[in-house]
Amino acid sequence: MDISGEIVYLSNGQSLFAKAHRVEGDSVIVIILQDGGEITAPRSLVAATVPATRRNYIVELITKGRMQEAMEIDTVYTAYVCAESLRSDYMKEMKCPECGEPAVSIKRLPRGITKGIENGGLLPSIDYSQQPVECTCKNGHSWEELIPSEIAARILGDCGGLNR
Repeated sequence: MDISGEIVYLSNGQSLFAKAHRVEGDSVIVIILQDGGEITAPRSLVAATVPATRRNYIVELITKGRMQEAMEIDTVYTAYVCAESLRSDYMKEMKCPECGEPAVSIKRLPRGITKGIENGGLLPSIDYSQQPVECTCKNGHSWEELIPSEIAARILGDCGGLNR
């Protein structure tokens, strides 16, 4: 798939894919559509234009709910963007107990949560339904939390955590 042109972000929050745009005078913008048509509008209608690179094209498709199209272009990057979005949303809910700020980084901690002793006291029982993580807020405070392992797998992947 040829990804060229621009993504045009409108002031009302909508966006569209365009071949290009040009400005006429101080107050008019002409958006050239992919099929060759044109839209002439007040310049205030357009909030921004960005090149339609492969990556921002995929992000835009995901934002518009066109997941299948995004997956057809690049499965790995589409999965990464979705995981980052989930991670960002989840981290906003993780609040620092000291100052109340949301987490800005999260990293996996070694498992070691014991629920009791099994097999006649020989082996500790590890709870695999929860993942211990270390969180840090923008003020540098660190704290530990337990998050469901299913969520941890999605937001941390195999890399052990990423900082924003």
